[in-house]
Amino acid sequence: MFLAPKKVIKALEAIRRDFIWGRKAGKHKIRWIAWSQMTRDRALGGMGLGNLRNTNLAFMTKWWWKYKAKPKELWTRVIKAIHDNNRSYKLIPSNKKVAGVWKDITKAGKELESMGVSITDELTVEVGNGKAIKFWLDRWSGDRSLKDAYPGIFKIAENKHAMVADYVTVLQNENQWFITCTRPPNTDEEWSQWANLLQQINGTRVSGKEDRWGWKSDSKGIFSVAAVRNQLNKAEVNQEVEEWKLWNKWVPPKANYFSWRAALEKISVKRELVRRGMNISNVLCPRCGVSEETVDHLICECRVSQRIWVEVSKWLKVPSISGRRNCKELMEHCYTLKGSGDWRKIINVVIQAALWNIWKSRNDKEFEGHLRNEKEILDNIMEDSFIWVKTRSKIQGIVWERWLDFNIRDVVS
Repeated sequence: MFLAPKKVIKALEAIRRDFIWGRKAGKHKIRWIAWSQMTRDRALGGMGLGNLRNTNLAFMTKWWWKYKAKPKELWTRVIKAIHDNNRSYKLIPSNKKVAGVWKDITKAGKELESMGVSITDELTVEVGNGKAIKFWLDRWSGDRSLKDAYPGIFKIAENKHAMVADYVTVLQNENQWFITCTRPPNTDEEWSQWANLLQQINGTRVSGKEDRWGWKSDSKGIFSVAAVRNQLNKAEVNQEVEEWKLWNKWVPPKANYFSWRAALEKISVKRELVRRGMNISNVLCPRCGVSEETVDHLICECRVSQRIWVEVSKWLKVPSISGRRNCKELMEHCYTLKGSGDWRKIINVVIQAALWNIWKSRNDKEFEGHLRNEKEILDNIMEDSFIWVKTRSKIQGIVWERWLDFNIRDVVS
């Protein structure tokens, strides 16, 4: 209901960061990915945690929309009685001498303007009966308000706050307009504006339906807090970003999150730890002991991982997955295979289960000295992927006996 102070937002974001990344002995753990990317929408290449400030501003914008969309409600009439005056031509009224939450709500407009989002431009209306649209001040005919489009006529208008319904009579096949002015137009410019005004509004059909206020940047023109928040999130991205399209609802969040970080090379392999200032005496892969441990080596190049991918490919009955250069290429491979969308989604589940178990086997060797063999890892991959698909998808008819042979083509649409 109120515009949160920036200090409050900053404190809340700090709590969220500490929760995500963790703290140990009063110190921050490594923060692998910029917080701005963590809060960015998934469609913009982020984790999708959401930006608190943008969410707060989006909720403030909803009150602008409600004020315009619901002029007859009691609270709207109270706000109008307190803040409106005949000399104000703003989208929503604001009396600077009156303190309170409404002042905060109107201040949100300036902050959105500084972020490149104009509420005045974005709030659009589909004309119905005209009872919720100000004839001169709202943008209901054309891309500008009639006040700005025809300033000469607005200057002599009798009621500058008139509603569209005040000036129109709806007949069976047409609308008749009766615009009252303090005097008739008396210059060539005023007559020209008068003729253009009538021509413009005659092209707008007024009906008996309710007026519908919406949001221009939404694909369907419908106002929602999510639409405003998404637009604010996009406005903060100053460069082109690549969407991570491999999020899979059939995979648990922790595994989805790990796969995304692995594709960005933001997991705690030894090279990345050294780059972040940690002193590590042995940077070789703990499983093969031959090459420096990088993300690509761990996932794709290590001979242990390669043997796992060969066995996974045989089980799935698909061309060999082994030989991919990096984690992202490996995950995208499933969508190059022929088959239905659900079948390829299941392949993606298996690949993410494999990534997850390769990582766990690496940690077992690094921290416990236990090197799991390929059969043990493959069994874990089969078990995890079966449980994920069985519990998180709506596909019926998948049973363990058939899953062991990956004989599921007939039950996957």
